[in-house]
Amino acid sequence: MIIFIENTQTTVWLPIYTINGNFENFYQILSFLEIISYLCTACLVIKTCRIILKCKNFHENMNLLFIGLFLQWFEAFLCRLIVMPYQIGFLKIDNSKNVYISWWTSVESEMIRVPEFFHILPLFFPGLLIWHYVYSMFIGVTCVSIERAFATYYIRDYEKSPRIHIGMGLLCAVHCISFPFAYFMVNNRIPFILADSLCIICVIIVCVVYLVLWLVNEKMNKKLAVPGTYRLAQQFQVKENIRHIMLARNLICCATFFVAIACGLLMTLVLDLLPQWLKNPVAHCIENCIFLNPLLICSVAIFSVPSWKKEFIRGLPLMSKLRNEPSPNQNAFNPDDETRKYFNQLRNAWL
Repeated sequence: MIIFIENTQTTVWLPIYTINGNFENFYQILSFLEIISYLCTACLVIKTCRIILKCKNFHENMNLLFIGLFLQWFEAFLCRLIVMPYQIGFLKIDNSKNVYISWWTSVESEMIRVPEFFHILPLFFPGLLIWHYVYSMFIGVTCVSIERAFATYYIRDYEKSPRIHIGMGLLCAVHCISFPFAYFMVNNRIPFILADSLCIICVIIVCVVYLVLWLVNEKMNKKLAVPGTYRLAQQFQVKENIRHIMLARNLICCATFFVAIACGLLMTLVLDLLPQWLKNPVAHCIENCIFLNPLLICSVAIFSVPSWKKEFIRGLPLMSKLRNEPSPNQNAFNPDDETRKYFNQLRNAWL
């Protein structure tokens, strides 16, 4: 939604498709269902972060990045709750009864006109933070791949050396890069095509980095069979890198799926390729690709790591019984025990 501010002759690009919508029963029900979906997503995000903290299958830096990026979804969730009343028409940015439907336009006559910035202040900051969340996800995935590059470079002692400054530095880099992008986006300083291209470029960079890391670590893995080639810590790090790359492969497929759908649908809206009756449902699909993506991404992440999957199912009593999972009272390994057992097996094999 492009808004033209008359007293400053500037424009603002809010990541919203509808403003001053009709406060009808259909949109009330739709908003109610969306809020329920967001609450389910919030529960899954919290559960995923707890599992990552408890299991500690990967290095502290990677766990830090995962948790930081997953928890950032709450930023978008809170902003969505603030914006939603304006979308369904419960609150209005002006006294007009017109329903404004648009995503992006360069034609001034098609923009919403407000006399001064104060009129859109309640929407400006949520819009800024939603853009921040969107770019943080793309840049964050890139930083996770960079962390694995550090793990490969410092393979001799990365596992036994915390090097927490790497994780903290990458997490800070995510926000230092995404905030300027968000600022330029919300102030309509970046062209639409360039904005889409930046997201696609991030996905391509991640794919290339992970392909290189996979080839390097597979080469190292083949050398593990040669006695004396790698120390125990190096063997453990190589196997961790490979496990992470398999997890990343699944997550990249999910991210690519969401990016392809969102960007494709967005282009159809901006280029006005859809009939009028179909534009609103498509806009809701685009918005929910942003706000509901953790439902798929967190699920794929959990079920890509055996110990995460076991811990997740263990927290679901019904699923635990259906899958004949051992009860907590039985002598079953928890994820920490599994990790220690794996490390001990490597050590015994080395000896």
